[in-house]
This record gives sequence, structure tokens and C-alpha cells, in this order.
Amino acid sequence: MTTTVPRFGSLLRAGARRTGMRTRRFQRVFWVVSLIIALTDGLFVYVNYRDTQQVLYKTLAAEAAQHESAFALNLRSLGLHMQQMAAYLANLSEVRDLFLRGYLAVKDEGGGGGGSQAAAVRQRLFELVAPGWRKSASDYQMRLLHFHLGPGDVSFLRVHEPTRFGDDLSQIRHSITHAISNDMPTHGFESGRVDAGVRGVVPISATLPGRSMPQVIGALEAGSSFGQLLRVLESGTHAAYSVLMTTEHLYDTRWPDLAAKQVRKRPLLGDWFIEATSDESLLREILADPAVAAKLGAREPIVARVGETDYAVYGFPFRDFENALDPAQPAVGVVVTWHDATAAIAAAENTLITNVLLGAFGFLLVESLLFVAWTLARTRLQRIIDERTEALSDTNYALQKEVSLRMQSEHKLRNHQEHLEHQVSLRTNSLRESVVALEHEMETRKAAELALQRERDQAQITLRSIIDGVITTDEHCRVVYLNPAAQDLTGWSQRQAEGRPLAEVFNARDMESGGEPVVFQPADDARAGRQHGENTELTRRDGDVVTVEHSVSPIRDENGRNLGVVLVFHDDTEARELAVQLSYHASHDALTGLLNRRAIEVELAEALRDSRKEGSCHAFLYIDLDQFKVVNDTCGHVAGDELLRQLSKLLQQSTRKNDTLGRLGGDEFGLLLRHCPLTKAQGIAEHLLQTLRTFRFVWHEKTFRVGASIGVATIEAESENIEAVLSAADSACYLAKDKGRSRVQLWLPDDGELTHRRGEMQWVSRIQHALSENRFVLFGQPIVPLNASGSAHQEILVRMLDEHGELILPTAFIPAAERYGLMGDVDRWVIDRALQMLRQQQNAWPRVTPLMLSINLSGETMADEGILAFIRDRIAAYRVDPRHLCFEVTETAAIANLARAIDLIGELKQDGCRFALDDFGSGLSSFGYLKALPVDYLKIDGSFVRNLDREPVDRVMVKAINEVGHAMQLKTIAEFVENQHIAEELRQMGVDYAQGYGIGQPMALVDKVAVSR
Repeated sequence: MTTTVPRFGSLLRAGARRTGMRTRRFQRVFWVVSLIIALTDGLFVYVNYRDTQQVLYKTLAAEAAQHESAFALNLRSLGLHMQQMAAYLANLSEVRDLFLRGYLAVKDEGGGGGGSQAAAVRQRLFELVAPGWRKSASDYQMRLLHFHLGPGDVSFLRVHEPTRFGDDLSQIRHSITHAISNDMPTHGFESGRVDAGVRGVVPISATLPGRSMPQVIGALEAGSSFGQLLRVLESGTHAAYSVLMTTEHLYDTRWPDLAAKQVRKRPLLGDWFIEATSDESLLREILADPAVAAKLGAREPIVARVGETDYAVYGFPFRDFENALDPAQPAVGVVVTWHDATAAIAAAENTLITNVLLGAFGFLLVESLLFVAWTLARTRLQRIIDERTEALSDTNYALQKEVSLRMQSEHKLRNHQEHLEHQVSLRTNSLRESVVALEHEMETRKAAELALQRERDQAQITLRSIIDGVITTDEHCRVVYLNPAAQDLTGWSQRQAEGRPLAEVFNARDMESGGEPVVFQPADDARAGRQHGENTELTRRDGDVVTVEHSVSPIRDENGRNLGVVLVFHDDTEARELAVQLSYHASHDALTGLLNRRAIEVELAEALRDSRKEGSCHAFLYIDLDQFKVVNDTCGHVAGDELLRQLSKLLQQSTRKNDTLGRLGGDEFGLLLRHCPLTKAQGIAEHLLQTLRTFRFVWHEKTFRVGASIGVATIEAESENIEAVLSAADSACYLAKDKGRSRVQLWLPDDGELTHRRGEMQWVSRIQHALSENRFVLFGQPIVPLNASGSAHQEILVRMLDEHGELILPTAFIPAAERYGLMGDVDRWVIDRALQMLRQQQNAWPRVTPLMLSINLSGETMADEGILAFIRDRIAAYRVDPRHLCFEVTETAAIANLARAIDLIGELKQDGCRFALDDFGSGLSSFGYLKALPVDYLKIDGSFVRNLDREPVDRVMVKAINEVGHAMQLKTIAEFVENQHIAEELRQMGVDYAQGYGIGQPMALVDKVAVSR
């Protein structure tokens, strides 16, 4: 017995070792395969996560680039505004004369700012421009106005701080030196001793004693702050902006004591000083994020979390004026922009969660299949091992049984003892925890009771304060409480209503369901739930009926048991009536009651969808009255309005029931013929035309015949869009007018004449939209005297902005405006805006004599019988001095309407206006017409002036025109003066004024309306 037990035991142990080795080998294979699957799944999740993050950051980067572009564009626009304000003052003769006297006084007296003579001139200059500067500081966002002497850059006068002068600014105000040395206006961001902002600098030129040519003697500087710029940016981009300046640049550019004071007032943010911001506290929280601070100015979007909000933060560097000229110089600060990106980031996180779930599902599926295969293999292996070890186990079983019984007894005894000790310990800890929990529960319940009481008090106060009516009920739908607003709306008091059924107090009918009574279910009813009604008629206790909007919601406790309902409602009578009126006026013409253009476009869109869906064919008639202007001009607008009303009724009577008639605007109508082929539409149009021909309009014993031109276009599945249909019908209508009016013209795609006309008319629509949207811009080009006796004035030029804000030169749109009769509208817009701008400048600078404005009048405007009344009306409305206005007419336009031109010039000259004959020499060139035209200025055509220094014939022509003009007591103006050499030759000839790129380039004019936009 003693010799066999070890032998059998060793055999069992050896078999167990071999079995364990095989099992572990299978387990290692299983876990290796599982690890590979998990890594593959993780790689899939990571790739999807990386792609999602890349899309998010690309979106944020695109938005950030737009914010940076918006900042640059608005910074440039504000700089141009400041440059224009400086240019306006620099061109005024009083300002230029006083500055020249101050320049000479400082030069004679020395001492930086000069002596008593310079002080007297400085005071007179301050009194001249200070009132206007105060006005401009509020209306034009101009924060500073400085006069600087040249050729250096020493301050002579600061209008906002007249006692400060004579200090050398050469180390920080580089734009002044740049403008003076290059003799050209400039603008941009620049630091200052006091603050940083946007500057506009214009050189001031004057003719010094003993000199024949003017030279630069100084510069005029106008400036604004970042505050206005940030407000405009934030309203346009819906993002917040902040401007940060490096601490080093702050201390290098500003006075030390002022810089220290500003830092105390607005502590530094790391190495940055906050120059301007709309939300300083939020900015500091955002930049407290180390990731944001580390990448500040790196042009990389960063996500920063503040509270529960994720912000997309973007910083880009900005440079002052000198650094902008030299890109190698370092930036002086950064612009930080941020906006709420919580929604975008949440969407990306949702995508990540979806990818993780998909990856987890795939991993579990593959792992399950692998586990089944591994289990089957392990079971088969285990069965083989069991068969081999069963024989050994039986032999050893008897020997091990006795040992096992003894060990089990000892183990049970030891377990029982440990269990008793564990039970005692658990019972002790449980009692201790129960005591602590009981104490905590008592404290929590006491705090909850106090909080509940506060909430009840606040709820009572809130319900009494709100303007909506509130009614609460018990679980049986009986009234418990009415707030004051509910008592007023229902006519029931709290005492009268308490305990009554809710349907009795709130006696209402749902008008959206045909006037059925509103039913309220008790809280314990399974049908009870949230209700809402937007058109409910409430019958008050006194019998009056009001329209209300109401909602009913159940009240539940923390266990979800219904305790009652709460009814909230408010009076909606006036709002509903107003909505009905607004809906009608939005789709109907106020004069005729017909559909307006917008409603017609909706009908056209519906017809186009019908054509594409069912293949049906419709037609659209564009009707333009031919003699409406005669009635309007002869009998007045009241007669014109009555004519339009009568014609509207006449056209309605002549149309089919399923057709749609509308007024497109002015004397233009549109008629949509549904399910009507082109030939039938032509017949209907001819019938309408005949009806209009037989119509007679009688007004105050006067009888008028009214015709029309009608363009017909089809609406088919192949039609591009409604704009193309309108354009085709409009083109056909205009061609009918060109062919003699009072006729019908069909639109055919292969008609070459119509195709050409439609191409030309593209500009018509763009010009009309630009007029309606005020997308024209005034530019001004200086006209300077060539001798000391004259005063400078300015010619008003017009440019058009396209739909993207890009400038369009007049050579692109003026021919189309002249061809299609829109030039009169453009001229009226220019006159109105120019006089409005002149009024604003006079308000800003009341003591300064304004520049004379030269405004061009086209031939169409000259022939307009109402232009005289319009000009006089605008002069009176804006209260401008007519002596500061000069109207320019071309030689060809004046001669083509000679009698009308003579009358118009004579009337306006009596009012004080002046006239110039433009482009003289390029047209008929008849000196005899000058005797009949009472003009004040004669503008020599630029084709002769441009080559004056190279072509002897041109020199002779210019000299002859100048001598004739002087003989007739006219001042002469030479156009296209492109260099100083030509200007000097013109001066020697005796020409009075010069205009051209060599004198001054056209610059955008700034008015209050443009600045506010």
C-alpha cells in the first residue's frame, strides 16, 4: 500500500500537467485571435473618429476663415471712411489756407509747436473744425482728428485735445510719414500714444511763397477705434471678436504712465493686453484653457469648453501700418473670434458613439462565433483527456477519499467559524450605517421641506405676475386656483370658481375642429394627457367671447400618479386679426386688389411644377400699358391710380375663371393662363389687346385712349425656372414696344432678335434691383484750380455694386441704362444721395465752406419735364445751398434737347446752381451753340488733353477751346490730366482747372447711411 500510492499519484500529476499544457495552448490561441479582432475593431472606430474630427475641424476652419475675411474687409472699409473724412477737410480752401499759415509760422518761430503766431492760427483752425468733429464723433465713429506738419511728422493740432502739440511722433505714426513722403492718401491699423485704432491719412498740399507748384506741407489724420468695428462684425457674422495686443508693443508705443494705468484698469492676459472686446469675462475664461492660449494666433480653430458650452475659437495675427508694408516684420497682436459650436461638436460626438456601438456589436458577434468554436474544440479535447485519466482516477479514488473527508471536515469547521465572525461584523456595520443614514435622512427632509416652502412662495408670486391665465385643478378636474390674469379673462373670481368643473369656468370651443366644445378629462382617466389649441373661442362669465390660445398639461407626483391638470391660456384676438391682414397685404397689391408680383411668382412656380409632373403646358402674358405715362403726367398721380383700378377690373372681366391676374408693378400686369397652348394664348392676348383698344378713360372732361404691348411665353416641363419665364415674357413685351407698340409678341427660343434683346436686358434687371436695394456707390474726383484765384470742387461719379459686393464700373451698366430708359432713375438716385451727403457734411462742419459738387445729367434726364421740380424739391428737403451745386451736361445731350436744356439751365441758374458743358470738342464742336447755352464752365474733352505733351494739334485745339471759353467769360476745365508735366503746360496756357488721375484718383464718398450699414 505504501509503494503504490506515490506511483499512482505521480501518474495523475503527469497527466494533469499534460492536460493543462494543452488547455493553456488552446487558451493562448483563443486570446491572441480575440486580441487581433479587438485591435481591428478599434482601428475601425479610430479611423471613423478621425474622419469625423477632420470634417468638424474643416468646417470650423472654413467658418474661421470667413470671420478673418470679414474682419479684414470691415477694417479696410472703416479705414476708407476715415480717409474720406480726412480728404474732405484737406480739400477745403479755408482749412488749407489756415494750415499753410500755421506751417509758415512754425517755420519762422521754431520750437516744435511754434510761438504766438502759430498758437493764434492753431486756435482759429480749432474753432473752424471742432464743431464738426464733435458731430462726426457721434455720426461717423471718428474718434480723433490730428493735423501734422511736414516734411516730418510733428503734431501741430489735436482737435480733441488742443493743448497737446509739438510732440515728435516719428517712432509710432508711420502712416503720416508714408502719406507725406509718397504724396498719396493711405489708411490702415496703427498704434498710438493713447490707443490703437483705424487711421485715414491724407497729405495736405499748398503753394509756398515763391513757388509755382504746390507741395506737401503736412498731413491730416482721422481715426476710429476698434469698438465700432467689432460691433459691426458681431452683428454681421454672429460671432464674437476681441483684439489683443502684445505687451511688448503696448509699452513700446504708449506713454509709460498711460500704459500702466490701462494695465491696472484691464489686467494683462498672460503676455497679451485686451485692446477691445465685447465680452471680457468670457474671453478670459476661454483663454484660460492652456490649449487655446498655446495656439493663439496660429490660424487654427480650437474648441474650448466654458461651463456647458463649447466654443470654436480662432485667432489670427494682425499688423500695424509699418508691419503691413513689410510682411517680414512680426505681428503686433492677434484677433480672437469665437462662436457657439456646441451643436456641431455634439453631432460629431453622436457620430463617434454610433461608430463605437457598431464596432462593439461587430466585436461581440465575431467573438461569440470564436467562443463557440473554441468551446467545441475544448470539449472534444477534454473528452479525450477524461477517457485517458478515468482509469487512474478510479485506482486513486479510494486512497484520496479518506484524506478528502478529513480535510472537508476541517474546512467546514473553519468556514463556519469565519462565517460567524463575518455575520457579527456585518451586523455591527449595518447598525452603525443605519444610525448615520437616519441622521442624514432627517437633515435632508428638513432641507427639502424648507426648499419646498420657498418654491411654493415663488410659484405663487410668479403666477400672480405673469400675463398668461393659469388654472389648476384636482384629480377630478375641479378648479383649485386661478391667477389674476385667468380671473380677468374668464370673468370668474377665485371664490366663485373654486370647486367648480374646469369646463364650466373655461367654457371654450375649439374652432379648428368645427367649434366642438373643449373637453377636459379627469387626471385618473386613461385618456388624460397634454392638449393644445391655437384657435379657441372662450365664452366669459358675462357672455363676451374672446379668442385664446391654450394648453393643458397633467400634474404628476414623483411616482407618476396624476394629481390634476394645469391650464395656461392667453388672449390671441388682436394677434390673429393682425395675422389675417398681414397675410392679405403680403400677397395683394394695395391699389388694385390684384395679386402682387410675389404672389404671381408663387403661382408661376406652382404651374412649373405641374408642367414637370404632368407634362401640361401653360402660358404667361406680360402686359405693359403704352399710354399710362401720358395720363399720369397730364392729369396727375390720382388720375393714374384711378386708371389702373379701372383697367384691373376690365382685365379681370376678360379672363377665364382658372386664370390668375396680378400687378407686377407700375403699369405692368401679369396673366397666368393655365392649361393653355401657345396658339390659344396668342388668341387670348389679341382679345385682351382689342378690349384695351376700345377702352376710353375719362378724367375731368378729358378722354384718353390706352393701349398695351403684350409679351407671351410658355411654361413647359423644359422651362428652366420662373425667372427665365418672366424674363422671356418681359423680353417679348419690350420687343413689341420696339416694333410699334399695341401688339402681341410671342417668345420663341430660336428667335435671334429676341435672344439678342434678352441678353441686353440682363443689365436692366440688375440695374433695377441695384436701385431698389441702394447698391450704388458715389465716388468723387477732385477738380483743382491751376491758379490761386480758384477754389477746388469735386465731380460726383457713380459705381454699382453687384450681388456679392464687388464694384462694377459705369462703362458696363451705363449703356444699358441709357438704352432702356433707366438713366433718369440713376440720375435721380445720384442727385438725391449727393445732396443728402452734402447736408450731412454741412451739419458736421457748419463753419467750413463745403466743396462744390459737380453732378452729371444724361440726355434722358434733360428731356424729363419733372426733373426741375425734383431737383428743387431735393434742394429744399435737404436745405443745401444751390451755389455749391454744378450740373454737367454733355455737348451732344444739350444740343439734342437744346430748347429744353436752355430752359432747365436758365431756371436752375436763377436758383443759384451752376452748369458745365462736358466733353466739349468730342461732338458737334459748334462754338455757335455756346452763345445759346448759359453755362459757367467749359470742360475740354480729355482726348485732346491726354496727348497734349506729344501732339501739336491737340495742343492747338486745347488752346483754341480755352481762348474761346475765356472770351465768353467761361471757366475752363481740362479732363484726363495724367501727370504734372501736362498740368504745368495747362497752367501756362491759362486753363483754370484740371481733373485727372495725375491730380487725384476717384475715391469712394462716405455718407451717414453708408457708415450705419
